[in-house]
Amino acid sequence: MGFLARLTRTTLAVLAFAAAGTVNAARVAPEPPFTVDDTGIVQVTATRVAGMPGETVTVAFTVKYMSNCEVYFATAPRDAKFCRGRNAVTLAVPEGAGPTQVMWRVAADQEPQYLSGDFAFTVLAKVTATVKPDFAERGKQISVTLDNPDALEFSSCTVRLRDGEAAACDTGVAVLPVPANPPGDPLVVSVDFAYTYRHDYTFPDQSPVTVKDTGAGRDSVRVPLSPPLPVFDAQPQTRTAAPGLPFVVVFQSLTPGVTFKDCVVRFHGEVRCSPSGVAVVDIPRDTAVGSTIAMHWQVFYTSTRPGELPGPVEGDIKAKVVASQPDVIVTVQPAQGEPGDEVTVALQPVDEDVTLLDCMTFFPHGPGAICQRSPERWFTRTIVPPDALPGIALLRWGVTSLTAGERRATPTGGVPFKVLKRVDKPTTKPPVDGPSLPPTGGPTPPPTASTPDNPQEQQTQTTPPVPPVFVAVTDPEGADPGQPVSVTIQPLTAGTTITGCRAAFDGTETATCRPAGGNWTARVTVPDNAAPGDLPLQWDVTDTGGQGGGGTINYRVLGAGIPPQVRVVLDPTEAKAGGNVKVTPYIDDKTVTITGCRAAYLPDGKLAECHNDGRGWVADVPLPQDAPGGSATLFWRVAYARSGGDGATDGNVTIPVVADQRSWWDKLVGVLWPRGAGALGLLTALAVAGYQGWRRRQRALRQERDDPAAGFSVDLKRLPGATATTTGDGDAPPRLVVRLTLHRGVSYIRGEERR
Repeated sequence: MGFLARLTRTTLAVLAFAAAGTVNAARVAPEPPFTVDDTGIVQVTATRVAGMPGETVTVAFTVKYMSNCEVYFATAPRDAKFCRGRNAVTLAVPEGAGPTQVMWRVAADQEPQYLSGDFAFTVLAKVTATVKPDFAERGKQISVTLDNPDALEFSSCTVRLRDGEAAACDTGVAVLPVPANPPGDPLVVSVDFAYTYRHDYTFPDQSPVTVKDTGAGRDSVRVPLSPPLPVFDAQPQTRTAAPGLPFVVVFQSLTPGVTFKDCVVRFHGEVRCSPSGVAVVDIPRDTAVGSTIAMHWQVFYTSTRPGELPGPVEGDIKAKVVASQPDVIVTVQPAQGEPGDEVTVALQPVDEDVTLLDCMTFFPHGPGAICQRSPERWFTRTIVPPDALPGIALLRWGVTSLTAGERRATPTGGVPFKVLKRVDKPTTKPPVDGPSLPPTGGPTPPPTASTPDNPQEQQTQTTPPVPPVFVAVTDPEGADPGQPVSVTIQPLTAGTTITGCRAAFDGTETATCRPAGGNWTARVTVPDNAAPGDLPLQWDVTDTGGQGGGGTINYRVLGAGIPPQVRVVLDPTEAKAGGNVKVTPYIDDKTVTITGCRAAYLPDGKLAECHNDGRGWVADVPLPQDAPGGSATLFWRVAYARSGGDGATDGNVTIPVVADQRSWWDKLVGVLWPRGAGALGLLTALAVAGYQGWRRRQRALRQERDDPAAGFSVDLKRLPGATATTTGDGDAPPRLVVRLTLHRGVSYIRGEERR
């Protein structure tokens, strides 16, 4: 019995102990305020035992008699708080995440007089927000991620933009849209949250238990805005587009810190820009005249602006398609070339009553070339831009002209030019600076040539004089070393009288002009040691008005490797679709002989072989019936022989084209012929009428043989320029050599040349 009783008591004790442990482990966690210390005399409670920096904790004391107290965090003793007649203090949680101690001391009115202690406290790490990307882009989204080192449970969380939208962040991540027009820069992203922190805590004389500390926090982040999209100037080089001609657009950054990198223009395909931002779009020949075409472009760029994420800038260009009749015939030699190659361009007015005063040519983003004058033509020598991409480029031209009514005009235009892929070539001799002529008291150096891509600043004068215009004519336009060259200075401004002029090649003596028939001519000699290429030839002139003028001609020194210059004459100078054009090439260099040539309508015309009619080589080029009105391009190629060896050169020439306009006869036949006998009767009547007209013409011809002046009237028109004078006056101003052409009805006089 005794043994059984002892066994029973032992079993009950073990069960009681086990039951006690089970109840302690499963007991409900205490709610704040927590009893964190109890000495038997003083009981200490705290509203929390964990918190984030900036949150507060209240420590209270229960004691019979207390005169004062002091409480502080062990990591921040300088921030101690005192009761001063109260039984509780509130202090802020300090910085510095991790476990720490809260120290307390009480002054009691009984023994022992001073009591002290501490309790454990956890300083939680701050919850911070991280925003990506680092720079917010207008109209796009930002992602906000909360950095939560202590794994807090968010009972609520909101992310918002100032004066903008809000989003929940309970999972620790939120996405916000950025307005297209944000309220400010930088963006302010704020985060507000409430949390619960579950952790194990050991209270006095107890085993660890899980407790919950709750709180709230806030964070804000300033996110700079990425710069707004840069602005690019997409500048078409012509206001309108034309069928079969290239349409050129030049792109340029207008935003500081943004540099053009590349671009694409899409229209019936994709065209890439050159490194300098020039896009050349080929307008199909069958594009309807009167329609409006739209081209979409994208520009890619680099940027030094902070926060810039370079992306494409896009836009559209619209242009109306027109078939304008050109005012100038443009001859280009050669027809194609590589970047850096020289291109000779000759300009001739379509209207024979128009006189050129000046002209220039240039490629977009290329240096401009001012025209030179020879007795036969106006021409320039320009350079294909070094960064031009293979394909079609637009060679632009502009002239200043004087019409028969003495009205100035400034027509402009462009011709397509094929750029080939660059092939490395040996370097050429650098240009030589021209001579510096001593002053004569009158001439003023001409302004630097400029193009629309490279405008020069204009100086404003209070009383701007009207300077006279002079032109220097070189004959020939190119010569071998040691050969003489005539430089004739002519005034193009009415009422201008030359009093003297000079000219000189680099390294040679200055030649003084001599008067001859109102013009002044200086004779210079190409230096014997001049290398093939361009050699500066300077000239200046004085006049009775005391203003004068002057300039520099890049005179062409001939030699091996330089093809002869070809002058092309068209007949007629304005063609009709379905008609023919006679293309006649000339080489003014007497040491070169043309041995053959051919020509064709571009882009798909058949080659017409030249034949020698005794006066020169002529190719009869047919134009397609469906050739669009406006400007057409003819290709020509000339084979030649000279002492240095045989060779060939080619080029293009433009010609105005009138679209197909069938005669009334063709239209009548096309409409009436299928209708049978009634139409046949009408055609017979028309044939009889035609025969009667032929009879009248025969009678008129017989009358003209008997009296050549019969049936003609002459209408004299005053042409621009100086008034004609008698040939007996050797120093008289230049007079016009005229050709009187008699036509039935109204006749006209054409000015050929001042002599």
